[in-house]
Amino acid sequence: MLRDPIAKQYTGGVTTVSYEQRLAVYKKDCEAPFTEEQSECAVTDKASGIYLGYCGFMPAQEIEGSEFFHGLCRDSWGKGYGYEAAAAALTHFFKNTKHDSFVATVVSQNTGSIKILQKLGFRKTGTISNSSQGNIECYEITKPF
Repeated sequence: MLRDPIAKQYTGGVTTVSYEQRLAVYKKDCEAPFTEEQSECAVTDKASGIYLGYCGFMPAQEIEGSEFFHGLCRDSWGKGYGYEAAAAALTHFFKNTKHDSFVATVVSQNTGSIKILQKLGFRKTGTISNSSQGNIECYEITKPF
């Protein structure tokens, strides 16, 4: 995913890090203690253990709140993994943190991620104009009580 220019147009610059190197980083991140400020989880295929992507949250730099994020390798797109992983992660984060809401941002051309956010219950709260990536849509979800 990190070396795929199509996938990276939605998340940032292309890197030369190998699959094995990035998988090791994500595994290390998953072993880090869970905190209220941020957390990141690797998404893997249950049957094979192959790394598919990530889900997590962190303090938002440009918008107020804790930002929920997710990303998948392009060969995993359109198979339901994104929604399944994001739903499980959000459930876990709401259950195990004091957060009552999360924000999310997505490049407006990233229709797959927008569909996932909407299916999860995120509502659109605005748009940020960004000349390098186009428009960035802002979403928010509140904890179901």
